[in-house]
This record gives sequence, C-alpha cells and structure tokens, in this order.
Amino acid sequence: MKCLKAIIDSDIPFIKGVLEPYCSVSYIKGSEINSKVIAGAHALIVRTRTKCDKKLLQGSLVKAIFSATIGSDHIDLDYCDKEGIVVFNAAGCNANGVVQYILTALFALMFKKNLDLREKSIGIIGAGNVGERLAQLMEKFGFFVLRCDPPKSLINNNISYYDLNYVLENSQIVSLNVPLNRETKNICSYSFIEKMKKGAILVNTSRGDVLDQSAVIECSSKLGGLIIDVWKDEPSISEKFVAITDIATPHIAGYSLEGKANATVMTILSFASFFEIDKLKNFKIELPPFEEKPIVDIGENTPMAAAARILLEIFPLWEEDLKLRTNLVDFERIRSEYIYRRELSQNVICELERLISSDN
Repeated sequence: MKCLKAIIDSDIPFIKGVLEPYCSVSYIKGSEINSKVIAGAHALIVRTRTKCDKKLLQGSLVKAIFSATIGSDHIDLDYCDKEGIVVFNAAGCNANGVVQYILTALFALMFKKNLDLREKSIGIIGAGNVGERLAQLMEKFGFFVLRCDPPKSLINNNISYYDLNYVLENSQIVSLNVPLNRETKNICSYSFIEKMKKGAILVNTSRGDVLDQSAVIECSSKLGGLIIDVWKDEPSISEKFVAITDIATPHIAGYSLEGKANATVMTILSFASFFEIDKLKNFKIELPPFEEKPIVDIGENTPMAAAARILLEIFPLWEEDLKLRTNLVDFERIRSEYIYRRELSQNVICELERLISSDN
C-alpha cells in the first residue's frame, strides 16, 4: 500500500498524519499544485484553489480527486470522466456554517440599518444542502419562505417551490445558494435585479460567478442591502464592487470548525472506500466540547436587537468585514488565517426563536 501516492492541499485541517500509514503523502499549498508536483501521484486531495483540468492532469497517474469542499466547479468533470478519473466532494459538509453566516449577516445588517425583518419574505434560490436548511430555520423564525429550485420542484416532497420571477417579485430578502454551472453562471443579471422588489436585500454565499458584478454595481441603488462572501476572480477582487456592499467577507461563510471537520471526515471516508483501506472506514474527528457563554439579557431596546447581539458574539462578523475592506490585496492571507468559529448550538437556536417570536 505504500506505493500509493497522494498530494494533499496543506491548508486542509485535521488531515496531517491520517494517511501516512497507508500511502506516501506530500502536502502542498493548493495554489502551488501543478503538473510537476503531481508527477507519480495517484490521488489528489484539494480545495477550490486547485484547478483540476487537462493542463494539470494530462499524462498523470491520478485515479481519483477528492475535494474537501461542497462544490466541484474547480474540477473539469467532463475531462475527468473521459479519462476515467473519479471525483468526490464533501457536499453538505459546511451547510450549517453557511446558514449561520447568512443569519448573522442579516441580523447584523438589520441592527446597523435599523431594519425590521419580522414577517418578511425570503427567497431562497437553490434549495439544496444549504438552501433547505436555511429555509427551515427561517420558517422557524417566522419568515415567509419562497423556494426556487427547478430540479427539486419535480420531486413530490410536500414542499412548495416557486418560479424564479415570482420569488424575485415577492421577496424582501434574496439568498443565492446555487452550485456554479452553465445554468447558474451570471444568473444574477440586469433582468434578475430589475425583477427584485425595490429595497430588497441580496445575499450571495455560493460562488462569485453567479453574479454579474457589472449589473449589480449599476443597479445597486435598487437594493436595500448587499451581503457578499464570494467573489469573481478570487483572490483578486474588485475594489469597486466591494465599495457597494454592506457586508463583505473573504469566502469564509462555511468556515466553521464543525464544517471543516465534516469535510475532512467525508474526504477520508471516500478515500478509504475508493482505495479499499479498511482501517480508515470508521474514521472520525472528535472536536473539543464547545463551552457556550450564558445568554444574558443586557437590556437591549428590542428582542430583535438582543438576537443580533447573541449572533455577533458567537460570530463577530464586522471584524471580518473590516479586515477585508482595509486590505483587499491580502484576501488570501486573511482567509487562510481565519480562526474557525463554532456553529450555533440547539440551545442558541431555541433562544433566538423565543426572542424573535416574543417580538411579534
């Protein structure tokens, strides 16, 4: 088994030392993985910073690519299929972390702009792992949820789905939670924004290329808020685009400790299954217990303000926004140095639900 060789992105957490007993391992920065680096490798374990295409893979010995991410738009799936290279990802690994980001960002914006989000409608474009969890949580908090997901609408699962135009015309908040593909690239275009309600909040935590940045910049006066975590041409991002956002962060929506652990576990289990390494088929990661701070009433003016404070104490979003705004050229460094946060516990979610419902 030692003849098996794997190249691993050095920024993937919890993975060092796991595969060494079973194969030869090299840890390389994701952006530095190239055709010379992978010479002789049978497996790649990567993140989004490694473009896995013909240029990288042609003539290699690679049999499988394992992406410790929810998406695979950085992988040329057609080329891999043609060459018999099997591709795995970690779909859903960080869904709860992304939901936490969206919830915190919305309440932070509400608090900053003195907005009332109660009984508002939220359009969720893409009701997959992230979108559906977001939908269920927002419904619990009293929001009216409009789901748009054409493939899901074909499944009889007792959930209502709506046409994109209807969702845009009837939502005070629009959250993009779609994978990046031919159908979704630049889905947020001039016509998309024209159909949105005036003053609606737009949130994108999926991929930067689902937005036509020029369209968003030109139509920004129509928006009541813009929350952006993902960017076209990362890590080189548009200063002009950042300037029109209300909340801007360096692609960290899914950067929770639990999400990162999930991604590594799913990746190792896929690796063990593909290469038939029985001793790794029950691999798991034990995280340290999360010591929650007691939720204290410090006399906020409204329960909604109290909810915003609780969310921001767990995830100080404005600090991350400031780091990026004041040093755009250091996007990659800020992202790589981000300290993974803990996800919302059930106790916190129940307290938020109590606070929000008490304000109705």
